[in-house]
Amino acid sequence: MHNNVVEAVLDALWRRGYATLRFNFRGVGESEGEYDGGQGEADDARAAVSFLAERAAVKAVTLAGYSFGASVAMRAGLADAAIDRVIAVALPIAMTNSGVGGPAAKPVLLVSGDCDSYSPVDPLRALALKLGDAAHLEIIGGADHFFGGDEPQLSAVIAGALGDR
Repeated sequence: MHNNVVEAVLDALWRRGYATLRFNFRGVGESEGEYDGGQGEADDARAAVSFLAERAAVKAVTLAGYSFGASVAMRAGLADAAIDRVIAVALPIAMTNSGVGGPAAKPVLLVSGDCDSYSPVDPLRALALKLGDAAHLEIIGGADHFFGGDEPQLSAVIAGALGDR
């Protein structure tokens, strides 16, 4: 939860006035538990959303994730009515099934670099089509999976897609 990509996402959210909550999935860092292949981690994401909603005057929830976290955000975010928008950065679609069954009922922002072998452009385009009009795909030229040196552009793309609040 402390890396250049997560920091770029946070920067975008903060620029747009979002309050944020970062957390580790089960078995990561100081968190208890063990890796659960995505299902338990989706439960972790839903628990974090519930935690935040119980303690703050939250009007809308955006669930954002990077790489494996993007997979979890898609799984938890598309299925949970408490989540209003999903941001998936560098979704590792080449390694996992997106789990998307059809059109999304809420906005989904997919962001990737055009040099990301884990998150290739053509399968992302196909996924965006499957998600329908709610999906917005942004491709950052020259960026790989780790966005080294491309963090300002990543942050600007996300902030731009979020628009003014």
